[in-house]
Amino acid sequence: MERGRWGESVAARFLRRNGYKILQRNWRNGYWEIDLVARDSDVLVFVEVKTRRMGDTIGGYGAAVAPAKRRSLRNAIDAYLRSLGGEIPCWRFDVVEIFTPARSRSAEQIFHFEGVSLDGPCLA
Repeated sequence: MERGRWGESVAARFLRRNGYKILQRNWRNGYWEIDLVARDSDVLVFVEVKTRRMGDTIGGYGAAVAPAKRRSLRNAIDAYLRSLGGEIPCWRFDVVEIFTPARSRSAEQIFHFEGVSLDGPCLA
């Protein structure tokens, strides 16, 4: 299993252990993809997962989600919300970063950043 998909599995387990319900994995619409779609109580949560090796020079969710990626994610979120039809639920965007040792498939550290702004209509 490639490192990115493995990281998404680790993130899904982490979120479930913290009370989230995973609704979708790798939801796609054309060019756009959302790694995980989950529910946290009454809030719909769109999750971008970043899997990195310990010591990578890129760090923090601000660097991990560049402006072009943010635009792509916002387009994907809009498409997902349209696919629901009806009233737009309260939602937010989270980033989960997973750091692994250089030659390992174990999650050394997991960071969960809740409510990373994508200018949603109802951020919780």
